[in-house]
Amino acid sequence: AIRRPVPGAGSAMAPSLAHRPAQQLRALGRDRRWLEALELLGACLDCSYEPTGAVCSAAISACEGCGKWQEGQGLLRGLCRSQLELDVVAFSAAASACEKSRQWQVALFLLLEICTRCLQLDTIVVSAGVSACEKCCEWRRALQLLGGHQRCRLQPGVVAFNAAISACEKCREWEQALALLAELCTSRLQPSVVSYNAAASACEKCHRWLQALRLLEELVSLRLQPGVITYSAAISACEKGQQWAWGLALMEDMRRAELQPELITYNAAISACENCQRWEWVLELLVSLRQEELRPDIVTYGAAISCSEKGHQWQLALALMADLRRATLEPTVVTHCAAISACARSGRWQWALGLLAAAWVCGLDAATYNVALSACEAGRRCVLARTLQEEMQWRGVDLVSSELRGPSGEKRGKK
Repeated sequence: AIRRPVPGAGSAMAPSLAHRPAQQLRALGRDRRWLEALELLGACLDCSYEPTGAVCSAAISACEGCGKWQEGQGLLRGLCRSQLELDVVAFSAAASACEKSRQWQVALFLLLEICTRCLQLDTIVVSAGVSACEKCCEWRRALQLLGGHQRCRLQPGVVAFNAAISACEKCREWEQALALLAELCTSRLQPSVVSYNAAASACEKCHRWLQALRLLEELVSLRLQPGVITYSAAISACEKGQQWAWGLALMEDMRRAELQPELITYNAAISACENCQRWEWVLELLVSLRQEELRPDIVTYGAAISCSEKGHQWQLALALMADLRRATLEPTVVTHCAAISACARSGRWQWALGLLAAAWVCGLDAATYNVALSACEAGRRCVLARTLQEEMQWRGVDLVSSELRGPSGEKRGKK
């Protein structure tokens, strides 16, 4: 428990402690020696020296710098009970520690405590509260804090705006994110690349490819350099909006800007080509990806094989499946289904059935069974087709929904 010192009680304070304890506490905080900082504060309280608000704030800040939000909270409560005069810096440090530890409810409680004590809110403590809301996807609370900050006639900082935009982005509130960005641009503050990244990501999650492209243009008009995150969000938005040409054009813009695309960027571009059946572009992207010394993952192969299937490129699908296994990656049911379908569509039923045997260990779904039965029909493998149908019935897979044809070619009716 924190004890309020009694004047004249105890021994005289050691000279090393009496000399600027706040400065010593800050130094301990910078060195991440939070436990020693608390011991120093305890020594101050055991002596006749009454710590000032700056000393208490420095001790709490030492806990904050090490992510010790519970220790900082405990210290703050003890100091409040001892009736020491605390300034807004002490509460700001405690709120910041809570924000970094995703304790947004505690951070908001500290904001209310500041108001109760009639202390002047500052930009730092409100930014910490908004950031806490952002990390926990509490976008409405973030907007409330930002609005309350402005009602106090305080100018929110760029960090607070960015955190609020990110909160909207995580909750797929793209319109709110764009509204906040517009408000930031009309203020006296200068939006950063982070501001546009968060807004572009919000548009990407909601398939708003046109808005994502406009944000990219606006960013360039402000003479800010778009980064890999900005381009990746815009390319992914184009992929989800089936705008493969825009996605590939943005990839070229990245290269001209001497930015190295990440794997997630390539995956988005390959998926865009898959949606539009541009398998030739997929090959070029795979070559470029390896030239960048990036390693394709299961998402890369899945999109590429699916594109091969839609383009009736069964040989490419088989080559990608072989490459996938050499990379010691485990094919998924969807990947197997796409490769089997690529072979079945091209009349290569032998290959389709070979892939089916390999896919058995993954567990087959209705779509895979459907494709396999089509391959059996194309190859007139009636016995195997009956075996597959019995397997489907045994596993409880719906035979009606897939509208399969039987081994003899007749369409199966409902049971």
